[in-house]
Amino acid sequence: MPVRHVDQRRGDMDSNLESMKDHWDVVDVLSRYASGIDRKDPKLYRACFAESLDVNMGGGLQRGLSADLWVEQALGLVARYQSTQHIISNHSITFEGDRAFCRAEVQAQHWNPSGAWKIRGHYDDDLVRSESGWKIHRLTLKIRWSEITGDGAPPGIRR
Repeated sequence: MPVRHVDQRRGDMDSNLESMKDHWDVVDVLSRYASGIDRKDPKLYRACFAESLDVNMGGGLQRGLSADLWVEQALGLVARYQSTQHIISNHSITFEGDRAFCRAEVQAQHWNPSGAWKIRGHYDDDLVRSESGWKIHRLTLKIRWSEITGDGAPPGIRR
């Protein structure tokens, strides 16, 4: 009878592949988040979120916000700009079961021919695994600095 050798590393390799897939999937959610807001695409943007979420974009925490309402608010804010570009990079992700915590750097430009609002900072996002993939459950933006030119001020700020 032949001797069978079981590769004990196989379990580790499967685990590593699953971890890599989870990491990539979280990065993909944040890439779609940026594309959705920049394209002003409500369907693409909405697909990034759990049914309800907590949001803090620097003006205080909004708890248990419906994702549909958040999408409406966010797209309403960027509608005043002809073009936006959100670049999200340097993802640092940790996993705890079906939750993921991601800190990622962001550069965002909100542009009109008559002015612009540029920001630099980072997102701290809390994501949950769902049947349809990873979804943002808590979205936090920490702006480290911003620059306003012309009439590019964000909503609520007069120049």
